[in-house]
Amino acid sequence: MMRNLIGFLLTFVPVQLGWDGPAVLAAGAEPVAESDETLAERLRTDKLAIYRQRVSQTRTAPLPREMSAFRKGLRSLHVWLEHRRPADFDHARALLAEANYRVSKVEGRYLYLKEFAPERGWGIYVLDSEATGDLAIEVPRPSVERWTLES
Repeated sequence: MMRNLIGFLLTFVPVQLGWDGPAVLAAGAEPVAESDETLAERLRTDKLAIYRQRVSQTRTAPLPREMSAFRKGLRSLHVWLEHRRPADFDHARALLAEANYRVSKVEGRYLYLKEFAPERGWGIYVLDSEATGDLAIEVPRPSVERWTLES
């Protein structure tokens, strides 16, 4: 019983002590990875990681700090898409790294946001850097909704 109580109390340590979680590479330390794969091939490959999460049932809820960093990172990417300033892109990468996400380019146009290992089941995000409209396609819960990834 005492071990359970101590374990439960330790879940509050990161929030209460300001611990930033596992260290991630600084955004400028690693160049943006360019993939030779097509977007479809990349999603097909990463689908296995999504399905592994479904089988293992090890999803971890993001901390408020991570959700905030992710939201700010997406806003910075939006600013970069409008103005194409390298500093905006680097800032977005740094914020997304705080949220445990890496940005890579696929087919020279898609920004592919994927979790650093170990993956926690928060999803994969793809942004078309050459999109001309405001169309957005969302695929919620692909590991739960059967055949979502195949469509």
